[in-house]
Amino acid sequence: MSEYVQVSREGIGRNHAAATTKSASSVSCEEQIRRYRAQRYRSVQPPRVHDTHRDSDKYAARLLQFAQTWAPFGGAPEEETFVLFGISNERFVKRLWQVVSKVGCDPEAMRLFTQAFGPPPRR
Repeated sequence: MSEYVQVSREGIGRNHAAATTKSASSVSCEEQIRRYRAQRYRSVQPPRVHDTHRDSDKYAARLLQFAQTWAPFGGAPEEETFVLFGISNERFVKRLWQVVSKVGCDPEAMRLFTQAFGPPPRR
């Protein structure tokens, strides 16, 4: 089988659509266009929405684990809180108590959190 490429003089230096490849086993131009359009369609689709419930559960678990780690030491350093969560200690404590009220904790953990981070805010 011999393959050859024909390029018109006007097509040199322009997009690749000017070049045509001919062979017995080559894919038709229509098939190439169809594949390109399908691939292009997939690439411009909006990203899928994240499962915010699952993400919030992971965030709450990380927050509680972090609080449990630092509670015996009287709370977490400001730098650690900022590096891991991007928030101040004051905001961390508010979120911690929001998570605890939503998820619940055993009495020992509640006692540790209260000693380290202060009592939960009153509503």
